[in-house]
Amino acid sequence: MEVSMAQAQLGVSLASVIFSGVLVAVTYLYWQETKNHTAEMRATREAEFQPVLTATVKPEFGLHNRLYIENTGKGAAHDVNATWGFEHLDAKVEWSIPLISPGQKHKFSLPFTEGWNDISTHQEVKSELEGSDGTVYFDWSCEDDLGNEISDRNEIDVLSTVRSRGGSEFVIKNEQREIRKELEDLTDAVDEIPDTISSLQSNARKVDAVKKELEKIGSANRDQLSGLTGVPDRDIATIVSDFKSAGVVDYDEPEDTMWYSPDAADTMIEWTGYN
Repeated sequence: MEVSMAQAQLGVSLASVIFSGVLVAVTYLYWQETKNHTAEMRATREAEFQPVLTATVKPEFGLHNRLYIENTGKGAAHDVNATWGFEHLDAKVEWSIPLISPGQKHKFSLPFTEGWNDISTHQEVKSELEGSDGTVYFDWSCEDDLGNEISDRNEIDVLSTVRSRGGSEFVIKNEQREIRKELEDLTDAVDEIPDTISSLQSNARKVDAVKKELEKIGSANRDQLSGLTGVPDRDIATIVSDFKSAGVVDYDEPEDTMWYSPDAADTMIEWTGYN
């Protein structure tokens, strides 16, 4: 069966329409997938760099308990507003600050009374909280770097936290152990002082010997100076390099080797003296 020109053109047009439709569909699906992927990446990036305010109760000086508020997220917290207190007490703290950078901490007394009587030792806290759940609530809100509003609540079981520390004696013993360690390190450092002084004196004798020989003979190479003074060649190289920096000797830097190389040991060194 022969196909007329009109039928062929119609077939081509139909195939073109189908191809265009498929291309549009594929393009739309690709655009949609790219859009979704971009949105997911942005949401992940925003979540990763959001500020996170965390309240914890930590010991101070081994005896006292303080409330610490820290930005544990990777983003800055702007226009921070926070409220905290014990549910069973009327004392409540309201606090605001323009900015808390990532890793920044703020320290507060525990909010037992409106008068801010400092109830802070392990025994004082346990006595004050007996008969209650001993939980501090911490409500906070802020804005992230993009202006998004964020808010959350933390709860800290202060009573369990203080009980788990086993009282102040354990903490004090740990601090005493650290102090003893620091004293031992200091004693070791003091014991090393004579060796350090001896090393400095030895270096000073070497420098003085090289200086005197150069002043006396005017010029020499490293091999000659080592033989005359008994100072090892590498020490000679260091001392003479320092002399050149001070402007009291002169020598030509070797082109095909380094100054400290044994190949440069025959380079002549001239004493120029102090100008």
